[in-house]
Amino acid sequence: MLVRGMFLLFFAGLTGCAHRPTPDVAGGVAIVPGCPSQTDGRLSWCQWRRAVWAAHLYDIGAVSKFVTSGSAVHTPYVEADAVAEGMIALGVPPEAILRERKALHTDQNVAYTLRLLKSEHREPGPLLMASDRGQASGMCAMVKAWRSSFPDYPSCTVVPIDEKWTIHRMTEGLPRVATARVAGWTPLQEREDAIATETGIHRPSSFWVYTRNALLSPLGLSRPPA
Repeated sequence: MLVRGMFLLFFAGLTGCAHRPTPDVAGGVAIVPGCPSQTDGRLSWCQWRRAVWAAHLYDIGAVSKFVTSGSAVHTPYVEADAVAEGMIALGVPPEAILRERKALHTDQNVAYTLRLLKSEHREPGPLLMASDRGQASGMCAMVKAWRSSFPDYPSCTVVPIDEKWTIHRMTEGLPRVATARVAGWTPLQEREDAIATETGIHRPSSFWVYTRNALLSPLGLSRPPA
């Protein structure tokens, strides 16, 4: 992570001022999936990229509502809270952000967020996926595949992070933000073993889960995780 960050800082210095991106999107709710915090609870480079991009979408009026999604997956810090706190530090109002704190994987980011929106009685409308292009595209594919389960959200738009602009913005300086450690945190595999024991359902590797979904989606047989 440190080597990558140093490389991107050097790259941003070479590129100079980056053009301010204005994605052509209209309204809706943007889902911002999480990624791991640093070991001391401070936001990681990955989290700041997503928080900076989401804050930019808010600043230009492209998005007014967000859901940050992710549990304390690989570190003892809740990813949804980390990204949300980064966004707030950059000027996004707290009331514009819902936090989905249970998801352990990308498919759960999507399914659990859609269930949260329904439970919060949010108005149906377009969904936007604000993340790295590959992940965001995969998340929109899940929305399409699960349309029968979530009919209130029939459309999905990929709003990929503009890498050049986001890195340039990050090199201008970021606030110091950290979140609190989760008490009694256990590593991901231990939690998944406990879930399998409780439910009798063992989750295969993510590679197989996403491959299976891709194969079943054209047949209308893909289903969201419970």
